[in-house]
Amino acid sequence: MRILLVIPSITNYFTFLDELTEELLAQGHQVGLVASPVHFRDVDCYSDVPRCEFFPIEVPQGMNPVAHLKGARQLKRVVEQFAPDVVHAHIGAAIFMTSIARGRKWNKMVATHHGLLGPLMKGVKGFIAGFAERFTFKRVDEFYLLNQSDQEWLENKGLSNRSVVYKSRGLGCLTNQFDPGKFDDAKKDQLRASLGISKTDVVLIFVGRHVWFKGFDLTIRAFMALAKKHENVKLLVLGQPYKVHPTGLTEEETMRMKNHAKIIPVGWVKEVDEYLAIADVNVFPSEREGMPVNLMESISMGVPVITRNTRGCSEIVVPNETGYLLERRDEDELLERMTFMIEHPEILESMKTNSIKERSKFDRSNWVNEQIGLYCELLADE
Repeated sequence: MRILLVIPSITNYFTFLDELTEELLAQGHQVGLVASPVHFRDVDCYSDVPRCEFFPIEVPQGMNPVAHLKGARQLKRVVEQFAPDVVHAHIGAAIFMTSIARGRKWNKMVATHHGLLGPLMKGVKGFIAGFAERFTFKRVDEFYLLNQSDQEWLENKGLSNRSVVYKSRGLGCLTNQFDPGKFDDAKKDQLRASLGISKTDVVLIFVGRHVWFKGFDLTIRAFMALAKKHENVKLLVLGQPYKVHPTGLTEEETMRMKNHAKIIPVGWVKEVDEYLAIADVNVFPSEREGMPVNLMESISMGVPVITRNTRGCSEIVVPNETGYLLERRDEDELLERMTFMIEHPEILESMKTNSIKERSKFDRSNWVNEQIGLYCELLADE
């Protein structure tokens, strides 16, 4: 098989597709990659290069018709050159650009939506997002979904005739990397000391883009309230702001966060596992996800989570066993759960044990094998 992968950024490739590429190549298939060659802003932790033939194209973010048309023209030329059996686009922006580019002579095109926007966005933005997604549904041979909620929405709209929900937990995570057994006490103590974290501190962690819909603002506000009542707490903040979406914090709150002695900014790092190894609770009250990888990584590391009872998140967490699901976007409810977990160490330890037992469900190899099987089934129907 010749598979051409299309994804918005080279950062996305290393986050999701490197292992799929490796396995395809190991089985004797040929793989090409189309992605924007520049990493996300402030991301400088990847020194590797893609394992496959790389065709750099600037994939536009947001609805910029001129930019999408320009990218589509470039993609057409790549398809002519690479001659893939399957073009596989990931994430809305790349799926839309690829749908514009698709020509009559293309063999097969498939798409993986990492979380539909149609069910979530309202108003003008919701209309535009819904229009773009409906357009792509008509252009692809199959589209793959990460969660059951998106499938049910498509069924209600009469659009599910070519959709497939992955049987794996989305794209999974690298359980061989996110393995608490890799980190002995000496290594963890060294990292704690370098960050100014004492052995008696309870460490909370936020991992993700600093945008309001991932609950970044709620996490910061709730933690600052928590820190007023509890001396022995720290918050590790991984990830970076995202220019397309606001953080949800006011300027005054942002300054308080930056000057807060118990909030430790880490930035975007490749070695998320090292920071999860010293964390006690992952706080991620996200409004919308497809199937959040950071929660799978967290549970694989034995770190319970506090998240929202929303699409994707609710399919990862076992309520009251590996974490808590919040019913509302509410700072007080989040603060209450954070307080409960740090004040009841016996329950926290039980949740850590339960999380370790769940880790095999999230291994990325489950998805890689399923995806290659889906390629084979698609081409066998020709």
